[in-house]
Amino acid sequence: ESDPSLLQDPRIVEIGQKYGKSAAQVLIRFQLQRGVIVIPKSVNPERIQQNFDTTDFNLTVEEIEFLESFNRNWRACVPTKEVDGETVPRDGEHLYYPFHA
Repeated sequence: ESDPSLLQDPRIVEIGQKYGKSAAQVLIRFQLQRGVIVIPKSVNPERIQQNFDTTDFNLTVEEIEFLESFNRNWRACVPTKEVDGETVPRDGEHLYYPFHA
């Protein structure tokens, strides 16, 4: 199974069109409404501004539930560390790793 490509997903693009936003803005807003701190990355000045322009709309309960359905237990970056010569997840011993409460 390939890595998720949510920025090109037509269903997320459609939600963005409803609000006049990009798919990236929809996904940033989704996380903000969930109380998750978002640290987007871009070197493009226009996209940097777009990343900030995510507070003038709210996703509906139905849209949030829809976006939550994309959960694939996938992580873009898993920080690692060396322990006794073995590479292990850096945060593997954390109470909420890998995101189980």
